[in-house]
Amino acid sequence: MTCAPSPAVRKRVNHPVLGELELDRTTLLFPGAGHTLVMYTAEPGSSSAAALERL
Repeated sequence: MTCAPSPAVRKRVNHPVLGELELDRTTLLFPGAGHTLVMYTAEPGSSSAAALERL
């Protein structure tokens, strides 16, 4: 089975402890399985990445 990635979308999220984060959302669709995997990542070296490391 091959999964089909959708284009990354940049999103701003307001975290209750870390404040505003800028994250890239990538979605993988698994055909026929009815499953979707959503990943949120911060750009390496960004202030959002540094904030996430504090968790």
